[in-house]
Amino acid sequence: MSKALKILERAICDAGYWQWWTRTETAFQIEFGWVMLLIRSEDASQPPSHTIALRFANPRCIVALQRDTESRGLPDDWFARLGRDDIEPLHVCEGGFTLTSFGELRTMYEAAEQREFFLGTVDDVGNVSKDEAFLAFWAGNAGLLIVGKNWTFAISG
Repeated sequence: MSKALKILERAICDAGYWQWWTRTETAFQIEFGWVMLLIRSEDASQPPSHTIALRFANPRCIVALQRDTESRGLPDDWFARLGRDDIEPLHVCEGGFTLTSFGELRTMYEAAEQREFFLGTVDDVGNVSKDEAFLAFWAGNAGLLIVGKNWTFAISG
């Protein structure tokens, strides 16, 4: 599974962008566009999709991250606006995306100048078990860290 996850990491961070997110009581879903995977449409007359969603079941930690807060490249309410699809998508940073490395997750968390916890605490960041699913990434100066029971993959549009 680790090899497949590494391929997915690379496919997202090569040219991808973070375009949207949503949260329910039992899940957190994040959508990425321009993912570099060939995902053929069921309808042969349609072009392949390059949009995927990762859905985390029973998240226990959700943290919006921000770095370089002095540059003012993001509006103060960027996270909420991205959830409302009211802001331009944010390009994922090459090398700043992990579904597999606890070390990279912690490094990204520590690099943030600003952290806004929507669920969980700082202790949850340091206590990720090998049986849990996680994601940490940078998209420009914005980032996200999420830990959940597991995640599923869905193809959009």
